[in-house]
Amino acid sequence: MSPTATRPTLTQESVLDAAFRIVESEGGSALTFRRLGAELGADPTAVYRHFRDKDELLLALADAFYHRGMGDFVPADDWRETLRSLAERTRAAYVAHPALAALAAARTTRRPAEMRAVEIILGALRAAGLGERDAAVFHRVYADTCLAW
Repeated sequence: MSPTATRPTLTQESVLDAAFRIVESEGGSALTFRRLGAELGADPTAVYRHFRDKDELLLALADAFYHRGMGDFVPADDWRETLRSLAERTRAAYVAHPALAALAAARTTRRPAEMRAVEIILGALRAAGLGERDAAVFHRVYADTCLAW
């Protein structure tokens, strides 16, 4: 790069967008910091300013996938409808983006989008009459059933 050329400004969002593109077009195994650097027109080490390692990148990518999949989801008044429509939305995202789904399904991110989904599911299960303990158990059953579907 020449001294007068403008270097791209990287953000977590731009890195995640590039990671989405790489995984979608080349699969999860193609996602490396070197490949991200090439995709972004930046030195691969620049990615480390936003993600300390590949594991942190994968967790952020999975959570971004959940966030994009949930979009503007609003729980319905009826708990059954909430669970049904969330399951359908989850399935649609996983079918539309199988390579990203494979990365996300294998991880628990404990990040905002995943926690939002968990709270929606637990709220629906509590609305169905389950106590806290049973709602937690059936959350796992529901989530695993959605992933298997």
